[in-house]
Amino acid sequence: MIIAGVLVYAIPQFSLPTWSLLVCFIPLFLGAEGFLQGYFRFCAGFAARSIFDFSGSSSEKGKVTDREAHSLDMRKAMRINLYSLVTAAVVTAIIYLAEAV
Repeated sequence: MIIAGVLVYAIPQFSLPTWSLLVCFIPLFLGAEGFLQGYFRFCAGFAARSIFDFSGSSSEKGKVTDREAHSLDMRKAMRINLYSLVTAAVVTAIIYLAEAV
């Protein structure tokens, strides 16, 4: 999120084209993804690899073997990705439109 803020400040300062602000989408998406994973206490990367870790230490990972549980995990991971995508797109559009005016 800080990177997006720096870009929003720096792009007009260096007289770069307004469309350059669309680059803000990437850090906004990654920031939203991290925030939402923390909020939901769910790691989309673990879901994609069919692993879990209830111990809090990354050295003791278990494998998700149940197909239905993995399917539910993937559905939740996709939902987090979608929420992140929409959040980043909306904020990027707001930034772009605010600067374009």
